[in-house]
Amino acid sequence: MMGRVLKAELYKIKHTWTLWIHGILPVLYALAFYAACQFTGIKNFMPDETIQIYFTLLGAAVPIVVGVLISKVADMESGAGHFQLLLSAPSRTRAYLGKAGAMFLGFIWATSVAVGVFGGLYGHQTLAVWFAALLLLLAASVAVYLIHLWVALALGSVPSMGLGVVETLIALLAITGLGDKLWYFVPCTWPARLPGTYILASAYQNHSLLAAEMAKWGFSALPMTAVIFIGSVIWFNRWDGGQWGD
Repeated sequence: MMGRVLKAELYKIKHTWTLWIHGILPVLYALAFYAACQFTGIKNFMPDETIQIYFTLLGAAVPIVVGVLISKVADMESGAGHFQLLLSAPSRTRAYLGKAGAMFLGFIWATSVAVGVFGGLYGHQTLAVWFAALLLLLAASVAVYLIHLWVALALGSVPSMGLGVVETLIALLAITGLGDKLWYFVPCTWPARLPGTYILASAYQNHSLLAAEMAKWGFSALPMTAVIFIGSVIWFNRWDGGQWGD
């Protein structure tokens, strides 16, 4: 049954511009950064530092890109009967999970393309390292997706996009020393910090720093993501379709 719901959600966006965004944007980002590696001062950086910067900027852009994409999908649902297709589903939980799952599958595809294209062009790391960094970026982005899906449905597209801008600015600030002790507790900073931390820390022979950083993140991120997920499902089952300003 869940598979059918997910298939239906994917069919809804099959012929929309969101598919083009998921395909074109990551390729453009990968090619632009690779060009920067060849013709700007980035070419003088160590390979690990360059890859870390690539993942950091990719992760920092996640909130603003997610905010825009989810807002537009929410607008499509609102325009097609003011969310009645979602709200009238036999199981609201399945409908919500199908919507969230379809959006996140698109994100998995787009992120995999961005990492695969740049990794194939740049190299300098094993496939296992690229894949591990990709998985960490995906895991770090789950909470961001859930937050924006709730905001877009409950409050509307403008708050979701505005939140994305603010979150990206926070993520960029968290890259500096200001975020060294706080980023574990701020979901919008996870995509920018977690993969980059892995890339740099895994280069050391002693992996104790990597283990400590992963443990600090896991102990805060896992329960926070679980609370956000459970809370959003409970909210969706009680939601009447109204939005802020209606």
